[in-house]
Amino acid sequence: MSSVLVVDDDVQGAGLAVRILASMGVEDVAVAGSTAAFAEQVAARPFDLLLLDIRLGGDGDGLDLAQDVQAEDGPAVVMVSGLDSNEAFERALAFGAYGYVLKPYRASELRISVLNALRRHELERHAREHRKDLELAVEQRTAQLQSALVEVNRVNLVREQMLHNCSHELKTPLTPILGWAAYLTRRADVAPEQVQQCAAVIAEQGQRLLVVVERLLAARAVIDGTYDAVLEPLVSDSGAVARQVVAAHPRAVVRAPDHPVGVGLGERELGLVLEQLLDNATRFAAGSDVTVRVEQVSGRVRLTVLDHGPGLPASLDVAQLLEPFVQGDGSATREVGGLGIGLYVVSGVVRARGGGLALEPTPGGGLTVVVDLPSAIWRNGNTLPPEG
Repeated sequence: MSSVLVVDDDVQGAGLAVRILASMGVEDVAVAGSTAAFAEQVAARPFDLLLLDIRLGGDGDGLDLAQDVQAEDGPAVVMVSGLDSNEAFERALAFGAYGYVLKPYRASELRISVLNALRRHELERHAREHRKDLELAVEQRTAQLQSALVEVNRVNLVREQMLHNCSHELKTPLTPILGWAAYLTRRADVAPEQVQQCAAVIAEQGQRLLVVVERLLAARAVIDGTYDAVLEPLVSDSGAVARQVVAAHPRAVVRAPDHPVGVGLGERELGLVLEQLLDNATRFAAGSDVTVRVEQVSGRVRLTVLDHGPGLPASLDVAQLLEPFVQGDGSATREVGGLGIGLYVVSGVVRARGGGLALEPTPGGGLTVVVDLPSAIWRNGNTLPPEG
């Protein structure tokens, strides 16, 4: 229901306006006969329409009052005048009045002016709301496009990094394989011991190439979300697997209980996790001792790989390191190679088995990677001993 404020110092004229408005079904009508009463009324509540006399005797000017409440979402204003004056009409037109009515009121003329003003006011209100909705939609869509652009740029950067890393890691073992194979092909007088040496190099680099391919396949399975589907529900002795993996790394030591420490991860997957972490630690913390700890904490198995290398760059977000093909030093001039998928694969494998992974600074410098995994009963019947 519309609300109207009649501003008129003529009591009889205001009364007539109220009666005409009531005949139109407008019952929420207030009357102000002075500027003070007007100020009190508009301060108390909003109105949809002001029926405003241009001249309020010596008390004020109706147009000045209308300008005081003029706003984008303010009331519609129909100006009223007892004089058929071009000056008054021009002033009302310049102000932007919704209508102009002469007194004494003619019921039909006032009805038409009021109805048109209220309808226009309602249409403008709907238009403002629609415009705000459109502006909000544009802002949201712009933000989505900007976010998509950032993501596209990130994906392109990751793709470039992936191509660079893969080409380097594949070329490194392929170069000696092809070189020694070509040597054996060209030379017919190669001594048997030289053949064995060449074959050993080819086998070693072929194994290195196989590791690269297996890691890429593991990363692809994690990206596709299918890694957990190929995991078998196996249990392994985490201490034994850790000792086996550490044996291939001269600068690494393992700290694990003498008894079996059952973990809910198969030997192949646990070996992959530890090999990736040790490979990272020994390459990025060259010359630093690496410690692998296996322990029970709150009924779960905690694997810790700790080094004393340079640690993480302060400018790098830890979460970024868990994305594929991202390295601490991603520049083309970095000293340490690698695919940049180690932590990503580890995180994917661990999550698939209900575990978690955290990266922490090593006290005194370096990086500590903590893997949390569910414990399990070892297949020979030994269980984890209680804490303490």
